[in-house]
Amino acid sequence: MQTGILKPIPHLATYLSFNLQSMDAKPSALVCLKQLLQAADGQRIVVGLSADLCKTLGIKAPRELRAFKTPAGTKLKLPETPIDLLVWLRATPAQDRGDLLAISRKVKALLGEAFVLAEAVEAFQHLSKNSTKSRDLTGFEDGTENPKGQKARDFGFAVDGSSFLALQKWQHKWDNIAKMSPTEQNQAIGRNKQTNAELETAPLSAHIKRTTQEDFTLSDGTEGFNLRRSMPWSDGVNSGLMFAAFGKSFEAFELQLARMAGADDGIIDAVFQMSKPITGSYFWCPPAVAGEITYKL
Repeated sequence: MQTGILKPIPHLATYLSFNLQSMDAKPSALVCLKQLLQAADGQRIVVGLSADLCKTLGIKAPRELRAFKTPAGTKLKLPETPIDLLVWLRATPAQDRGDLLAISRKVKALLGEAFVLAEAVEAFQHLSKNSTKSRDLTGFEDGTENPKGQKARDFGFAVDGSSFLALQKWQHKWDNIAKMSPTEQNQAIGRNKQTNAELETAPLSAHIKRTTQEDFTLSDGTEGFNLRRSMPWSDGVNSGLMFAAFGKSFEAFELQLARMAGADDGIIDAVFQMSKPITGSYFWCPPAVAGEITYKL
């Protein structure tokens, strides 16, 4: 497995999104991708491949890999933004923003003959003095119900050590948030921002009411957990949350997203009052062993 997925979120990170330059770049794309996988260790550099890229390059990927789509029956149309290749750069405690910029340049150089950079998003921890807990920019604690230990491995990874990543870039609606009282914000999330305690009086539209993972049952009979590794982001003008859900499949994420978007009962998650997704992409993260991504292209 790429162990960076299992580790707590770093204090700094960069999400690099790449697309294949053109169909003419196919011959060099495999060479560039092999170079990247040799350089990536799965710990500080986590790599995800899209269904379209695997199909285009003839890479044998799991049948579960597919493109992101708005769940059927929802009341909302969610952004579907296909990206061929994702590289998640995770800073070590000794590294700073400049170090990540230097690593970003090296990654772009490895891929430059065949891939073009679509977006670079800088992310960070917020209101956290350690690497195990972080808060969203709204002040609410993120990832409260994340599985831990063996449970994190069981729900975050497939049997072969690979993982399926659902990635959404959420942009916060700061004008809306500013108009909401602390009580209204707490009711929208379903937790007390200060204590992180669940609200007994939370409405059915509260975020925790829509996404409590124990409320979902997967096709294999297990609970609907995935491994969340979300981080706040900002470009200096806009800001929000890079929502990242790793799983043994996309099923848990899709069940929760469908309920958030009102597919089950017509009730829309109140989190949409505070934020909106502006991207939506799926990736497959090949397995790694001893710091080497072992999947052979």
